[in-house]
Amino acid sequence: MRETRKEDHHASCKARLHTSIVMKFLVFISTILCASTVAKDNRRRNPGPFFVASRGSTQGIRRLQGDGITSEVPDVDFTLNFDTSSTGGVCSTGCEGGYEEIKVAVKNLMENQELQYEFFFKVKGRFAVGAGIISDNFVVRVNEMIDSNPQVDTLILVNVPGSANDTVNLIGSKLIYEKGLSTCVPSDGLVASGGTDLFVSGFNRYATEGAKIGIHSWAAGDDLVGSDLPRDNPEHKSYLDFYKAVCIPGDFYWETLSHGVEPMYYVTEEEINSKFKYFRDCDGECELPTSGPISSAPRPICSSSAHRTVSTVLKIAMSFVVAFSSVLL
Repeated sequence: MRETRKEDHHASCKARLHTSIVMKFLVFISTILCASTVAKDNRRRNPGPFFVASRGSTQGIRRLQGDGITSEVPDVDFTLNFDTSSTGGVCSTGCEGGYEEIKVAVKNLMENQELQYEFFFKVKGRFAVGAGIISDNFVVRVNEMIDSNPQVDTLILVNVPGSANDTVNLIGSKLIYEKGLSTCVPSDGLVASGGTDLFVSGFNRYATEGAKIGIHSWAAGDDLVGSDLPRDNPEHKSYLDFYKAVCIPGDFYWETLSHGVEPMYYVTEEEINSKFKYFRDCDGECELPTSGPISSAPRPICSSSAHRTVSTVLKIAMSFVVAFSSVLL
């Protein structure tokens, strides 16, 4: 009898051990599936078509394939073609300059390696020029730029076609506003999607005539699209909180959603002069109510599509675990 109990005990322990190993394996597979779907979801906020502007020439548009973002910072320079000693602010001086080296570096990286630069800064005096896709290092780079260059009061956005991480984009952009930095897009510059969020976060902001300002709805995968959600859906809250915090009317958020995900909609000069007057706003005053802090908590680890994929895999695997355990027992 004791031998039988001992054998039963060993068999039970062995079954539990095998079940534990299988479960750990399932958790590992689920994590990989989830991460893969999240990577796909994050890319949806990046508008896809990559714009390289050059004054007086045809717009060059190329489509990025894959993740394709490098944290490398190009060795480039720029010139400023306005009175940098003026204290009148961006609405009086503008931000025209020679940004050709930056645009050429961006274009060459795309053509030669099918990569895009992660958002980077280049500083000259009290002006910082920014370009690239806003991604995971954005908040770190904003803080480093501000800490290393306390004299900077203006951010010139040359080519910021979108963001690959909305959480860091909203946090980093809000820092720009809180530090009192002005934002400006030159006449041959472009901001779109998350890049537009960065532009409107300027304490003072100026869109030079001719600048491309792109807006559209955010999306997290194919199953979660901002423009498809009712207005009382909690997914809207982080964006509405952000716009309120940087003194942009909530109507602007609903306007971005009204254009759907694709194609990108570029605001017209007439619209800037009518309903988007805050694209050229240097009075330093905000009539909107003061907003509370933006939560730094990211979206759920898996989107709804990822949850369904993982759930299906787990159901099948659990059936296997139950059958496997019963055999061992």
